[in-house]
Amino acid sequence: MDYKAKYFRQYAIDTNIALECRPLAELPWAELEGTGPIIVWLVPTVLREVDSKKRDGRLGSRSREFNRLASQCIDQSVPITIVRGPPQVDVAICSCRRIDWELYSDLDRAENDDRIVAELLNANEFDATSITLLSFDTNPRAKCKNIGIAAHRPSEAWLLSPEPSPQEKELQRLKSRLAVLEKTEPILRVRLDILAMEPVELVRIEALTVDERNALRERVLNRNPQIRQSDDVMSSVMGSYDPGYDGKYKKFVRDFVENYVAKFSENLEKQVAQIPAVIEVENTGEIRAENLIIEITSSGVTFNDKVIVYPIGGPNAPKPSRNPVYMPPIRLLRGAAPVHVDRHEIELAVEPRRSSSVRAQCQDFRHGQKWERVLVLTIDPRAEAGNSVCVRTTAANMHGEVVASREIQTSVRDVRYSDVVELESSSYKLDFPVKDFIREALKAREFDELEFERFGENEED
Repeated sequence: MDYKAKYFRQYAIDTNIALECRPLAELPWAELEGTGPIIVWLVPTVLREVDSKKRDGRLGSRSREFNRLASQCIDQSVPITIVRGPPQVDVAICSCRRIDWELYSDLDRAENDDRIVAELLNANEFDATSITLLSFDTNPRAKCKNIGIAAHRPSEAWLLSPEPSPQEKELQRLKSRLAVLEKTEPILRVRLDILAMEPVELVRIEALTVDERNALRERVLNRNPQIRQSDDVMSSVMGSYDPGYDGKYKKFVRDFVENYVAKFSENLEKQVAQIPAVIEVENTGEIRAENLIIEITSSGVTFNDKVIVYPIGGPNAPKPSRNPVYMPPIRLLRGAAPVHVDRHEIELAVEPRRSSSVRAQCQDFRHGQKWERVLVLTIDPRAEAGNSVCVRTTAANMHGEVVASREIQTSVRDVRYSDVVELESSSYKLDFPVKDFIREALKAREFDELEFERFGENEED
């Protein structure tokens, strides 16, 4: 058959046209030739490359579809029409003569692109000067041009829509999963915010010398001298003499003052290392969360519900008790009634009391309900494994858990205690995250907003 006389244009396709473009019957052939007819030749290397992809996860279905078209061409032994047109488009398989590679020094028989070009040069059905190779790849088009075969790159309209990347597929899978869960499970959102600039500046204070410890001890005792009492008969009768005072003062010196001196450097480190944080849990789904559990854990961090104040000047000494002659009736204290917690309220099972973990729970955490808690974090400047906080929440009627975690960035420097505080004025020389909060609370006499460090039981305020 004289194909050159029958067809207005003759084309051969590269493998990427078969696998990366729309099906041949759906391609915009009118871009190449408006009236036609045209014929598209399938060369052996393209058939072999396409067939090798039939079990490929991404290209398998395209390969098998193309193979079905090629099988029809083989069965009918004549060109088959895939587009009625205009332009009419026929497809056929070409056969090739045995290739003498010695004639083609510029082609490498091991490269598929080069084999396609050689097959076009040795086709039985057409002359190489009457064929045009269609390909999106630069290499085979360049090889054709060098040898004298026409080559053309089709427009982007030929290509399939880009397949989603593995990340996009995973995102779509998660969105589909979320859509299902929103109808059957609560959707919990967890937020963990550190309310301080990072890196948080911490200090490690060098151990006090013996002289420094003695000076601290002497300073506290000078500020808290023992009060001399009158032990005459009248003082005893009027109740102005406290027989237990001497023992309480000795305990103050032995226990309270020594505890203050021993923990002086550590307490200064803790004062500087406190930062506020906000924990927020919200049910954003349509289903209530049954038996909600919120667990807050840490590494190198402790939690408290208030800012802790570590007095620079140390503990206050006890004072003699004044017992008047008349004693009013003593009202016996009874145990406080247990606080009732509504099933929709959050209950703290493990409270933030200078602890490394907090646990909260709620029987019925309704749709749209939000729980927010401000915690004071004390960062350990000597923690070797870093400083981090993790919030985990789950419910009886949901799969898995929702987690929010933060590694707190810090910078630590070694200093002397005199670089941190001024003992004469009982003030701090450096700034730290809760310094302004403490000053404003003391100025406003809002003492309930603070927690004051105690150096022993029954310490005087």
